[in-house]
Amino acid sequence: MVIGDYENSNYIRFRDASLDVDELQRSSLSISPNPDSTTINISGEESWKIHDLTGRSALEGNSNNADVSSLKTGTYTLVRNGVTEKFIVQRPK
Repeated sequence: MVIGDYENSNYIRFRDASLDVDELQRSSLSISPNPDSTTINISGEESWKIHDLTGRSALEGNSNNADVSSLKTGTYTLVRNGVTEKFIVQRPK
């Protein structure tokens, strides 16, 4: 960022700024089926936590599936080893 010669103005010039991603990382976390209303399958065997969109913890475990039948309809996030994946709980009509 260069501010130098522009002391009496609201002008800021950015130079040599790079906003690209060097390497895309593929998520090592997958959830299926998505959406679902009863049980989701989670890849891997590590511990995980499910949060609602307000950040409140809803469920946690360490198996490769989660019973989501007690959750209300909505969007949730599953976090495992610092990787986050969204999924939807949807009740049949």
